[in-house]
Amino acid sequence: IAGLIFAAILIRIKDHRQEANSLLSQLKQKGYVWKRRLALILLIIDIPFLFLSVFFAIELLDSFFRYLGDDFRFYHIDHLIMPFLLLVILPIAVLVFLLIIKRIKKADRPLFEKLSQYDYSRWTLLPKDARKFVFMPVFSVVFVILSFAISALIGKMF
Repeated sequence: IAGLIFAAILIRIKDHRQEANSLLSQLKQKGYVWKRRLALILLIIDIPFLFLSVFFAIELLDSFFRYLGDDFRFYHIDHLIMPFLLLVILPIAVLVFLLIIKRIKKADRPLFEKLSQYDYSRWTLLPKDARKFVFMPVFSVVFVILSFAISALIGKMF
């Protein structure tokens, strides 16, 4: 499903409008295109880790408060420090990095405003197309139904 989401975001269905080509080439020269693509890829990778970080932070706090009742020593939670850094601090640091590289300079804001008028996304710099976001849930539901039907048929055959 993550691959489907990634593909749906990056695959173009609509063609570029002629009016937007000059804007896109200006943004490409200023380095926005590769920064946006990198930010989007990192965001898709980072989202599951952000969810995990919430659960891990809750578990860490629970362990911390559970050990407070005992004779508390740091070696009780010492084994949690490295996972804490990897699963809580790193995803948050990646999110902050994404916000930094996706920002728009003041001088370039009119370019993005004009691009938005042509119905382009500020994140992907591609034409907005709602059909992709209708396709993903429909495909997912049909995929699950067909998978269940095929596995039921195979189960009856053997």
